This record gives sequence, structure tokens and C-alpha cells, in this order.
Amino acid sequence: MVELMDQPNLQSHSPCNSQSSHASPTAASCIARATVSATASTSISNLISAATNGTGVVPLGAEASAASLQITATHAPLADSLAAPPSLSTECAHDHTSSQSSLKRNKTTEGFKDTLASVAAGLSQATVGHPFNTVLVRMQTDARFTNPITTARTIVRDEGLRGMYKGYSSMVFGLQLINYILMPSYQFARRTLDPNFKYIGAEHDSDTLRWDHVFMSGAFGGLVGAPLVTSIERFKTRAQFLNMKHPGHTETLQSAMKTLLREQGARRAFFTGFTPCLLRETLGNGFWFLGYEAVRHFAAQYYGTQDIPLHALALSGATAGFCFWTSSTWLDTIKTTIMARDLHGKDANMYRVARTLMKERNGGFMTLYKGYSASILRSLPTAASIVVSYSLVRRWLD
Repeated sequence: MVELMDQPNLQSHSPCNSQSSHASPTAASCIARATVSATASTSISNLISAATNGTGVVPLGAEASAASLQITATHAPLADSLAAPPSLSTECAHDHTSSQSSLKRNKTTEGFKDTLASVAAGLSQATVGHPFNTVLVRMQTDARFTNPITTARTIVRDEGLRGMYKGYSSMVFGLQLINYILMPSYQFARRTLDPNFKYIGAEHDSDTLRWDHVFMSGAFGGLVGAPLVTSIERFKTRAQFLNMKHPGHTETLQSAMKTLLREQGARRAFFTGFTPCLLRETLGNGFWFLGYEAVRHFAAQYYGTQDIPLHALALSGATAGFCFWTSSTWLDTIKTTIMARDLHGKDANMYRVARTLMKERNGGFMTLYKGYSASILRSLPTAASIVVSYSLVRRWLD
């Protein structure tokens, strides 16, 4: 008597089994053939069981010959079909290679779309936010200005409406670079931590949203962009400070950069105020994206769809701006003071600068929030325009 071994599951050993549910038609046909093979295997197992009278033992002699003849006569076509497809593994391997190439092309396309959407976001950010930023810098660097409305009126009266947009063309270029780094860096981190994430403003499953992933991704984006942000804001602050001291003078980002490089060298010209700017960008952007995703998450639940309307997107952007400046205005004040007063060495120590400012203003920690109202007035429309313009361009490209 010879004992029968259990029949192997052909489906589990099929070369097609590694393909995902999104396989191409070739892979789908492979999976279909493997399923047919498995079904056929089950049928043969049943016949063998019948031939052995359910005992699992092959009969010898005449009984075995009769059973063999019965199986061969009845299932010859089926046996032929099982022996037929040695090309299955070749077809599926080819399809696996094609899928990998398609995935690489898809990643490149997504990056290109992210870049174009970031350009649109930077343009809208500069157009909406630059006048508010001019008012903010004046309030932070000149003790005479305590109210954003009064500050704006003074600028317009002394310098005209153009005074609110001094350095605008340079800022457009700078913000394009910043957004080119910040947005893709955030999305790279999110896609790394959360495979379900596609892009900012896309329809994605908010049930899997993890707030720690959002904050860490935003902080990562701020960390990557901090060196560039520091350099641009250094030149911008210098230009705006000189324009404030000399109303008839027009200092641009380029002229401020050339002067600082000539007078101070590359290190001080580009990285004065780097530490508070780095902390502001990491902390602020962590809360920026956290505020955005929180409002978007609850809006999706309220409307019953991930494709929320534009006014809800604008609200999420405004909330993001509020979160950014509420968490980091004190760091921005220290950073701006270091840059405007051209402090370096021990004089640029954050703790020392904070103590000096609190002493000059006869107050405590909250004196570092001078200009906060201007920051909020700027951030609400600016952040809303960033989110809306980015999402619109991204949806259009899709």
C-alpha cells in the first residue's frame, strides 16, 4: 500500500500571485489561468479520492489500473491544459517589470505637478501677503508703530501705494523657491509615512489620518527650507529697514544682497538670524499643516465627501496661517530684530535678544508678540490663497 501526499495549492505557487489588484490585463489573464489551474487540481484530487474509496490509499493491481484508466479517459483535456502554460511566469515577470516602470513614471509626473502647483501658490502668496508683510516689519523694527492700520496709512502717505509693494518682484521669486521646497518636502514626508496620501487637497481617506505624521511632515518641510528662507528674509528685512529709514530711497532684494555680501561676506550675509528662523520654520510649519489638515478633516466629515468646496479649503488655509503665527510670532520677532539690527556673535544670542526686547518694551514674554495682529491679518488671506491656488492647479493637472 502506498500513501498519497497532499496535493500542492497551485494558486499559492503561481508566478502571478504576487501581482496586485491593480495589475494590467496581462497580469489579470495570468491570475485567471492560475485560478483555472487550481480548480482543475481540486477536481483531480476529488477523482483520486473517489478512486481510492475515500481512504487516501491507492489500490494496487487491477483496481489501480481501472482507476487510472477512468481518470485518463475522463480528464485528458484537463491534463493537457494543466501542462500547457510554461509561459505564465514569463508573461507575469514582464508585467511586473512594466508595473515598476509605470510606478517610476508616475512618481516623476506627480513631482512635476507638485512643482507647478507650488509656483501658483507662491505667486498668490506674494500678491496677497506682501503689503501685510511690509506693515509687520515696520511694526517689529520701529517703536513708533504700534497699530497695523496706522502703520499702513503712514506708509501710503509717505511712500504712496507702491511703498506697500517695495521688493515685490524679488519676493515673488523668493516665495516661488520657498514653496518649491516646502510643499514637495511636506508631501514627500507624508507619502513616506502614509501611503494613502496623494497630495494636498486631494481626495484621500481621512479615517487613516495621523496627526503626528502631519506635524512631523510639516516640521520636516520647514527644516529643509529653513536655509533658503533665512537668506531671503535677511535680504528682505534689510531692504525694508533701509526703505523705512530713507523714504526716498528704494532698496531691492538684489541690491541688499550685493551690499551685504560686499560688506560682511557670505556667511553673515546669508545666515544672520538662522537659528530663530530655523525654529520658527520647523515649529510654525508643523502647526500650519496640522491646522490645515484638522479643518479639512472635519469639513470632509461635515459635507460627507473628501472633495470639499473651495470656501472650506480657504477656511482650512486661514486656520493654518493662524496656527503658524500663534505658535511662532515670538521667534519671528527675535529673528527680525537680529536681522534688522545686524547682530552677530554673542549679541545674536536668542535669549539675550529676547531679554533686551522685553527690557526695552517694559514688559514680559508677550512683548515678543508685538506685530501679532499684523501677522494674523496677513496670514488669514495669504494662507487661504496658498491652499486654494495650490489645490485648484493640482486638481486641474489631474
